[in-house]
Amino acid sequence: MNGKLPTQTVDRAAFDELYKKHERFLANPRNGTRLLLANTTIEKVQTTAVDLRNACFLNVTFHDCSFWRTNFAEADFELSTVLATSLEGSNLRKARLRGIRLRGSNLKHTDLTDADIGPATLTLAGGTQSADLSEVDLERARLANANLENADLRHSNLFECDLQGAILRGANLRGANLSGANLAGADLRGANLSNCQLRNAKIADCNLSEAKLHGAQVFLGLSSFDKDTQQKLLSHVQWVMSEGRKGHRAAFRDVDLSGAKGVLVLVTAAKGSLKLSESKLAMNTIRAYASPEAHVIYGAAYDDSLGDEMRVTVVATGLSRQGARRTAPPLQVLRTGTDNVPFHVPTVNAAVHGPGAAHGQPDYHSM
Repeated sequence: MNGKLPTQTVDRAAFDELYKKHERFLANPRNGTRLLLANTTIEKVQTTAVDLRNACFLNVTFHDCSFWRTNFAEADFELSTVLATSLEGSNLRKARLRGIRLRGSNLKHTDLTDADIGPATLTLAGGTQSADLSEVDLERARLANANLENADLRHSNLFECDLQGAILRGANLRGANLSGANLAGADLRGANLSNCQLRNAKIADCNLSEAKLHGAQVFLGLSSFDKDTQQKLLSHVQWVMSEGRKGHRAAFRDVDLSGAKGVLVLVTAAKGSLKLSESKLAMNTIRAYASPEAHVIYGAAYDDSLGDEMRVTVVATGLSRQGARRTAPPLQVLRTGTDNVPFHVPTVNAAVHGPGAAHGQPDYHSM
């Protein structure tokens, strides 16, 4: 490809003729002609559930088109540009989209399993062009085992995408929505995940070495990740609450919880979605930043409007106050489970009985 703008234009009538020839080609290669376009603009074409397997579009610009549930399996889109075009529900399994550029396009529910969306070679000297999918809507798309190396996915919508085993080395996912996405076994080495949303995402066994996680939001399901991934994410939480970085300071950058005299923690979630293991993890993470002698009170509330999300509210007191501390009375909490048996949350001055209990501080590991 020489990088020049397409010089030919294909309208709806011309595309219909090319499609009919391609349809005959698929039925019998001797009786038809494979659809092969290069350096061309395809404009205002609309198709529904047609078969364009193995079609070839080299350096083609798609503008204001709609290909609803179209079969593009193993088609070639190298160095093409897709503008204001919908590919919703289309099959792009094993398609070659190297160096593709997408702008204002809809790829919801597309199947891109095993697709190659890596960099394309531009020159004999080895110059390349990475795929650009920034701000593209890929909601619930299937990208399992797809190659997205160095792809630009900034601010893209990857909600509940299947990215199992996908190659995302060096990909730019800054500000992307990965809520509910399945990234199990994905290769994210060196990827930029700054400020992306990872609520309820599955990232077990994925490779996060050298990945940028500054500002990434992971609120639910942390306890279900493998231990190595848990440690990486918790280390990021520790970085946010202690050091920060110039230009990326977090809200807690200048707050020292180690001097807190009392900490109130309220975990809010929809009924039936709150797991004890997640509550324990939240409590023990917060305890790591509070004083060993702080009076910590834990509570839970239900809010069905949260859906699958979990909200943790932390109120700390006495951060800058010095001197004596008043002893708080024991708090009686009535469990609303099957037995409604009350129990007492011990205060800092009350002895805690039971295995694993430390003097003056409840042990949430034994919950």
